[in-house]
Amino acid sequence: MSLTYAPSRVLGARFGKAAQSAPAWPIAPIPMPFAEEAALWRQERFPMRKARAASAASGRRRLEDCGSLSHTWPMPEKPRVQSASPFASHPPKKTETLRLAAFLPFQLSVLTNTISRRIAERYDAEFGLSIWQWRVMAVLGETPGLTASAVTERTAMDKVAVSRAVTGLRQRGLLERQAAAADARRQLLRLSEEGQSVYEQIVPLALSYERELEEAASPQDLLRLKRLLERFAAVVSPDRPLW
Repeated sequence: MSLTYAPSRVLGARFGKAAQSAPAWPIAPIPMPFAEEAALWRQERFPMRKARAASAASGRRRLEDCGSLSHTWPMPEKPRVQSASPFASHPPKKTETLRLAAFLPFQLSVLTNTISRRIAERYDAEFGLSIWQWRVMAVLGETPGLTASAVTERTAMDKVAVSRAVTGLRQRGLLERQAAAADARRQLLRLSEEGQSVYEQIVPLALSYERELEEAASPQDLLRLKRLLERFAAVVSPDRPLW
């Protein structure tokens, strides 16, 4: 058997048509002894390949002797552990619906804010007072000589709101502040003469608006309402009365 090498096919693809005219010449077959000598040379030249090949052949023979190559042993399956869901023992509960129109705290809050705003519209237009300033004046008009902390506790207002209201009233001359006789660090608040005059003018307006509200209910209903308010106050503030 002889092989023929055609350079025209190889060189034609790289150098164009000029190389296609090159003649082809035969290639002598490689004898088998030469192939065996090349294999031996490779094994001597690369001893690690020889060692690995010998080890692989030895291992293959041992497996054939044991019959491992003719039989496939099944691998043991790992037991599947089902992950516990955090909601397995506590199924989701049905969420309750909050309807603000029927929520009592929301109703009371909106009602009181609306009443305060309606009253404020009357004395704001005439006297230029905010809701917070009037609340401070109302408390001091009934109980003069209180500290700012006591006013905050009586009105359930924020300390910042009380401080701003006191500052605004003092700047307008409606409020006075003086140190207590027993402790000079305690600053007592009271209405000035001008503040007392403004207070006496606003009180009839507030009482008039209260009578308008009371006309919407009977005396028995008003009595029940006041008893309910006292019960609510005892629930939300059991340690001290709110009024």
